Amino acid sequence: MGDEKKNEREEKNKDYHLVERSFGSFSRSVELPSGIRAEDITAEIAYGVLKVTVQKPAPKEVKQIEIKTAA
Repeated sequence: MGDEKKNEREEKNKDYHLVERSFGSFSRSVELPSGIRAEDITAEIAYGVLKVTVQKPAPKEVKQIEIKTAA
């Protein structure tokens, strides 16, 4: 899951003309906490900004049990 990163820089001056190009593969990964479901994650990209939204998992139910004392 890698994308290609490209960068180009050009600089002109009366004494020189400089052009720099760089490229290469890159990827980013983020480890999410347990309990996150893949279907609860959305991602969108606009103007070169990636926005990832992750819903919090539902809180675990707390189960109470009654403790009876001996009479």
